[in-house]
Amino acid sequence: MSGPRLLFVLSSDYGELANALYFVRDQPFHSTFLLPDRLFAANAGRLPVSARAYYAAADVLAAVDAESPDLVLLFSGYLFPVNQILEVDAVAGLVTELNRRGCPVATSDPFLGLLGRPGISPVSDAHPRKAAITTLFVRLRSIFAAVPHLDLVAVDDTDGPPRRSFFNRAILAPPPPSTELADRVASIGVRLNSSRPRWLFVLSSEDYTGQAQLHGESRFHSLVRDRLQDATRAGIEPVLVAPDACRSAAAVEGAVHLPFCGHDVFAALAVEAQYAFYWNVLSNSVAGRLVNHRPVFFFDRGHMVRSVPALFDLAVRAYYHGAKLPLLDPASGLSPAGLAASTMRQNADFEPARLAFARAPSPADVVRELTLKRRA
Repeated sequence: MSGPRLLFVLSSDYGELANALYFVRDQPFHSTFLLPDRLFAANAGRLPVSARAYYAAADVLAAVDAESPDLVLLFSGYLFPVNQILEVDAVAGLVTELNRRGCPVATSDPFLGLLGRPGISPVSDAHPRKAAITTLFVRLRSIFAAVPHLDLVAVDDTDGPPRRSFFNRAILAPPPPSTELADRVASIGVRLNSSRPRWLFVLSSEDYTGQAQLHGESRFHSLVRDRLQDATRAGIEPVLVAPDACRSAAAVEGAVHLPFCGHDVFAALAVEAQYAFYWNVLSNSVAGRLVNHRPVFFFDRGHMVRSVPALFDLAVRAYYHGAKLPLLDPASGLSPAGLAASTMRQNADFEPARLAFARAPSPADVVRELTLKRRA
């Protein structure tokens, strides 16, 4: 493929992989992804781009030598120390070396510029590592002070680094036919009933840990089982994507229990499901459902908001443009009639967010801007 050569360096976060794939989808790029072990093992051979594993900053620099990229994108550089991929000094050294080589670099920021700002730390006082996280992100914000930040939405951070939002119109697509989805899921050894509608329940490892602590492990498993059974009683096929411990303890006859799988399978499920339920208002796949008028529901604000409470108000402003989010009581039953009524309200409530997404420049335009100086 012709066009700009992009080198993505991924953290261990599935949402960052999804963001990177969203950025390159149907764009005129020649892209290479460097993935840490966990992501590479789950996605090897299943991605629409060239991909290989990396283990240290030296691997990234070797890939720069081999690929001669026009732009290196860290998705997300802020998470490399958090995911224990690169120490903070190694992140600083990598950015310095890329700058020395004249290679443009950008990063994503899952915290929307909130962490690392001078002044009072937004990290929750209840977080056991508040002091360490605060110190880490002050350092990271300094490292990335001159590095362009890429966001799914426009973020008002006038005192921070340069920021660019982007929108890829390829995300506007109808869901795959049920038979095609069933074939895709069958490729990982799981069978779907292609004749039944589906409700998708999405629970990350981090949110599972937080919910088990909040409710107690046994109680939380019972809540998940109850909500899956609400679906089966309504003639729906529920699909739970969750950690192994939760899937085992919350097993329900008639439900599909999926481990964390390749992005291609999850992305198809995320757009096809009649309803999608999350324990995190910042889950990556929410944006795709919103712009395609697919309803979403939340059982909790999520682990990121629990760690950094100020993120909720920022997310409501930036992602949802002030819409009242459909937060559900996890102990209350799910009824098709109630969900349908909420869906009608969502169509109007989320329209400002849809319009805001669509106003952002395309990834190709963003890359053109970020590489302009080098081309000149």
